[in-house]
Amino acid sequence: KMENAIRKFGKKLRTDQAVGLFYYAGHGMQIDGENYLLPVEANPSNEDDVRYDGVPVGKLLGQMKNAGNSMNIVILDACRNNPFTRNFRSSRRGLAQVTAPAGTFISYATAPGSVAADGEGKNGLFTEKLISHMRTPGLKLEEVFKKVRADVQLASDNKQVPWDASSVTGDFYFASLEKTGSQKYVLNKTAVSIPTVEAPPETSGLQLKELTQLAKSQEKAKEKLKEAKKQWSAWQSRMQKDFNAAQNFESRDITPDLKIEPWRQFLEAYASNNPFGKKDENLRSKAMRQLEYWRSENVRLSKKNIAQSTSTASVKISNTPKLSTPPVNPDAEKIWKKYQLALKRNLPKLAEKYLQELLTDHPESSYAIKIRVEEINAQLDKNGLINALIVKIQRIRAKHPHDPNVRKLIVMATPHLLKQVDTEIGEGRWGSAEDILSQARNWNIDVSELFPRRKKIQQIRVSTFIKMAKEVKDSLGTYTKEPQPCEIEMIPLIR
Repeated sequence: KMENAIRKFGKKLRTDQAVGLFYYAGHGMQIDGENYLLPVEANPSNEDDVRYDGVPVGKLLGQMKNAGNSMNIVILDACRNNPFTRNFRSSRRGLAQVTAPAGTFISYATAPGSVAADGEGKNGLFTEKLISHMRTPGLKLEEVFKKVRADVQLASDNKQVPWDASSVTGDFYFASLEKTGSQKYVLNKTAVSIPTVEAPPETSGLQLKELTQLAKSQEKAKEKLKEAKKQWSAWQSRMQKDFNAAQNFESRDITPDLKIEPWRQFLEAYASNNPFGKKDENLRSKAMRQLEYWRSENVRLSKKNIAQSTSTASVKISNTPKLSTPPVNPDAEKIWKKYQLALKRNLPKLAEKYLQELLTDHPESSYAIKIRVEEINAQLDKNGLINALIVKIQRIRAKHPHDPNVRKLIVMATPHLLKQVDTEIGEGRWGSAEDILSQARNWNIDVSELFPRRKKIQQIRVSTFIKMAKEVKDSLGTYTKEPQPCEIEMIPLIR
């Protein structure tokens, strides 16, 4: 919200070309020399969170610079004690000094690296004195802040010294004076009249008996409403807990017909509408999508089993039906977006934190699968298709055979696998070559790629057998004896 407000502020300055005034009172921190303003909803637990949730002061100054107006004033009453210090690596206090861009006046509640007092009233000490002197007619901008500095030093016993940086060339007044014909400044004067006031009318007092009864009825109704709201809140918590349980059950390596039942029970148990929110509607909508997905998967699997029982035809990987993936886990999606944003802002440590959280807490999400596939692709490009990599590919394919990223990985690895077959054939390791071809068939590789290689192995084996038989015959020469029965191994053309 604060970043959006700053962008709107910059757009307004560019349109109106007026004097810009930005005032901020609240918590501010410096991390590695960069100042950050913390929105009211921010609750950082470490320095990385400040970079992620805070708004850099540089972003504000950039908006003012791009506006191209003549003068800008920035007032920062943000040099307060850091309430989160115990969790931070750095112990630097206050804000860092910033060089004012051209035409800009920057005022700090205290000197760089120091902290400011919160004051006894609704405003801090700095803001209290600033309000007082801003109302003084005829004081230039610099004179106002000089008086503020003097008052704050006196009130804080020199513990707090306001600071400013300026590159302003013109004059600016918060409050001006009227000019008379003699060019002397005088205060505005208002004529004062004495009004005539009549005596108040007589009254019989308030009649509150009936109103009191109505008030009591309303109070009882509010108590009942409060109790009902509490009960619905507990109901919503149970609903969320059961939704999570259904999701966990769904992640098991079981058939779709078993995964259908938890979602059916969930929708039956939580059919009522929560009058105090819409979260239940969202959960029911997600549960319905899951139920419909697993029902369609169950139908597809049944048709596939029937087809396999009546046909043994091979399937090209390009013709394998692309199934719609299950709906995205909202928690995993949230962590994925934070991970992407950290990469975009060039925060590698924060990105690594969200990456590990995603892989640990949501290992079966589409985002975690995508990351693991990218890691395997990188190893494939670097080292080729080694045995350890084949094992990894087979494991991820066994768990997620229809994931789009896994399917692309199989397509990328197929040429490497077929190259290994050709190498094994060329070096005479036919048994190893046939084992790799069996692996290739499990990957649904087109039979047109497998058949010629199996046929080649068959031809080499037959040729070798004939050659060996001829060598035996030649070695026997003219020696003859009773013929002996022999066994001939029948080698299938395609396994």
